[in-house]
Amino acid sequence: MHKDEFKQRYWSKWLPKYDFPIILSTSDDLQKDYHAQGNSTGMDIFMTAGEMDALETTEEMIVAIKEKLKS
Repeated sequence: MHKDEFKQRYWSKWLPKYDFPIILSTSDDLQKDYHAQGNSTGMDIFMTAGEMDALETTEEMIVAIKEKLKS
């Protein structure tokens, strides 16, 4: 989803300020400790802009995503 579409669909004064680009993961469960990595809506930061900037190739992105999915 593009940044403008995300902001239009999910805007809320309680939504954390995200640095884009970002990959978010979702959960049906409410988060108990949402101050560090997510919010009470079940959206968590999966990969930050900084993490993505450190990757030089699409293959590195695929490997990084697969590694994060394992944990």
